Amino acid sequence: MMTPLALILATAPQCAPLPDVVSTLADKYGEHEIARAAEDRGGIVMTFVSAQGTWTLIVVPPAEGPLMGCMVASGSGYMAVPVGELN
Repeated sequence: MMTPLALILATAPQCAPLPDVVSTLADKYGEHEIARAAEDRGGIVMTFVSAQGTWTLIVVPPAEGPLMGCMVASGSGYMAVPVGELN
C-alpha cells in the first residue's frame, strides 16, 4: 500500500530547492508557513497561508542531499478549524 506521500509524489509535482520555494511563496503570494507535520517515511508536509486566504501545500521528500519542496496543492479560501472542533 502506498503512503499519502508516495501517492502525491507519483503525480509529478512541481519541485524546487526548499529555500527557493519558501521565498517565492512569501515574496510572490504573501504566504507563510503555519503548520508542519512529519510523514511516516521521513518526509515533511508543510502548509503555507496568506492573509488573503490563499494556501499552498508543500511536501519535502526524504533526501540525503539538498532539501526539495514539492507543491502538491494550492487554492484560496483557507479557514482554520480550532482543534476542539475537529471530528
